Amino acid sequence: MAESRKEINDRNREWGEKAEAIAADYLLSEGYTIRERRWRIGKSIEIDLIAEKDGWMIFIEVKARKGDRQEAVEAVDKRKRIKMVRGADIYLKAERFDYAYRFDIIAITGDEENYQLEHFPDAFLPPLNGRY
Repeated sequence: MAESRKEINDRNREWGEKAEAIAADYLLSEGYTIRERRWRIGKSIEIDLIAEKDGWMIFIEVKARKGDRQEAVEAVDKRKRIKMVRGADIYLKAERFDYAYRFDIIAITGDEENYQLEHFPDAFLPPLNGRY
């Protein structure tokens, strides 16, 4: 019997959550401090991980793929980048310290037992003129 769309979505969501945990563990092993996991503001802005290291605030999108249907980095489209930039702006305005910041992508391909992790620091820059 074929899997229902709901079952596929549930399985993909579970893999995404596990991938976020894998990414957080990786960052901790690299000396990052995890400040937030699945940080949300409003209904449409979510940042998977917010980390800190060496005076930098890092906003991280985790993309998990089971196969090579689409490159994980390419899946972070313009719309997602805009939401991350808006969320980062809100988050940084609430901080007392003036952090340098960047946007990273962590791509995890495979499954929970056999995966490949790639970290792309400074994966994209926010727009300079504030127009998205």
